[in-house]
Amino acid sequence: MRISTQQIYDSSVTSIQQQAGDVMKYQTQISSGQKYQNVSDSPQAVGYGMKIDFDKAQYEMFSINNKKMAERVSNTDAQLVSINAALAKFKQVVVQSTSAFAQGTLSTTMYQQAASLRDSIKSFAQAKDTSGQPFLINMANENDSLGRVTIDLNVSVEEGVSLAESMGVYGNGDRLNKEGNIDPNGERDSVGGATKDVLTILDNIVAKLKNGTPPNATDSGDVDASIIQIRGAQVKIGLINAQVSNAQDSVDLKKLNAEEARSAILDTDIAESSANLGKSQALLQAAQSIFAKIQSSTLFDKI
Repeated sequence: MRISTQQIYDSSVTSIQQQAGDVMKYQTQISSGQKYQNVSDSPQAVGYGMKIDFDKAQYEMFSINNKKMAERVSNTDAQLVSINAALAKFKQVVVQSTSAFAQGTLSTTMYQQAASLRDSIKSFAQAKDTSGQPFLINMANENDSLGRVTIDLNVSVEEGVSLAESMGVYGNGDRLNKEGNIDPNGERDSVGGATKDVLTILDNIVAKLKNGTPPNATDSGDVDASIIQIRGAQVKIGLINAQVSNAQDSVDLKKLNAEEARSAILDTDIAESSANLGKSQALLQAAQSIFAKIQSSTLFDKI
């Protein structure tokens, strides 16, 4: 079987083209950091990579929700701690005023202390974040319910604690007239039932002290019940915080695993591509050298 010069020539051209293509492919992989430049290079790998990208985007959304919830939980917990501390001091004033009345030493100072603590508690209950959203969520009526926030796959939590379950009132806790305007002598829209209307309890005790009348055993018991109610809200926010913390760890791990899986499938292995590039460049130079010799050969060289 004779191998003609044309066959050798064609073989050399093919080899040069193939090695030049490989050199360009590995150079592109290294410069772009992507193993595949087109879907047709590996439809299965690229398709799986797109699925991982979707999962990663979902985990990033969960991560954003977790951060927002963590901030809300922290702020709400701080407000509840402040309310609880102020209620504890209010309870002390109630006890002291009862003792002072028995001794005939009840003074306006105790009324002023109670009024100041009541105003602080109301302020804590109505506090808002930088976006204007209240930490203790307002509910217009008993048919309202707290929204839920998705923090992980198939995991959601209530968006916080409502003013109704913590303070026993709807709206923002203000007394309103029939037109819905603030009126110190109006009625507060309270929840009723087993929930204590904390602000009304405080208002009644402050009014008694203002008139020189000491709180009675029922008033004292209502303050104790209010403290227990606030502590119940603190327990709830603590449970939400635990769920958020666990979800944060879970989402971070899933996101990391997705990033590693995507990288293994679609990102360039620099060491491997560099080695392949060096090999292809050497083969290209060899093919070019052979091709150059074929082009320069003459009939005299073949004799």
